[in-house]
Amino acid sequence: MPEALTPVADGDMARCVLVPRGGRQEPPAHTLFREQAVGDGAFVESLKVTSNRPVPTTVRLAVTADADFTDQFELRSDHRTYAKTGVTRSRQVLEDGVEFAYQRGEWRSCTTVTAEPAPDGVEETGTGARRMVWTLDLEPHGTAELALRVMARPHGDKRALRVPRSPSALNEQLMALEGEYVQGVSFPTGWPELAAACARGLSDLASLQVPAKGPDGEELRVPAAGAPGS
Repeated sequence: MPEALTPVADGDMARCVLVPRGGRQEPPAHTLFREQAVGDGAFVESLKVTSNRPVPTTVRLAVTADADFTDQFELRSDHRTYAKTGVTRSRQVLEDGVEFAYQRGEWRSCTTVTAEPAPDGVEETGTGARRMVWTLDLEPHGTAELALRVMARPHGDKRALRVPRSPSALNEQLMALEGEYVQGVSFPTGWPELAAACARGLSDLASLQVPAKGPDGEELRVPAAGAPGS
């Protein structure tokens, strides 16, 4: 179990710093820096491994990934289940990661998990999950970086989507989207807590938009939910 030097804090981008357990006689051999961000059908993670040793060292890194394709109604607290006949789940190893797919009749969705650099291998885990592994050769006090990108494609989504290269790039994209979404909106001035809640709710709605067709067949992006917390 790693030690958290810097735990994950609230915000649009999650960051933390982890080290393996060590001691006075044997300090941690390396430090892991993680950054994560979530966007429109995408998740991006940056992993940086820095060696704390004055000699070359090798680190084996593994990331276990899976996609459950759970119906949103099954996430509610009433514990209901739904019969789903004819469901087919598949996993396909790609050159730079793995694709998880879910199909029922004509309805098909998929989630891809890719990495740069590509993993040295993709291992089975005995479940539907897959484990991507890397062997990283670090110079004395050197650093290696991995970029993980996850893209979820619901059935019928034919947009030309590109996942940003890094969590910071995705966060900048979200900030621009939020700024456009709340343009012209006036927030309460005498109640800072209420103003902050309104701003957070609109910010969440900006990133919860889904494609839809308007009355004349035009392509639109509409909120996928009511105001959070309302």
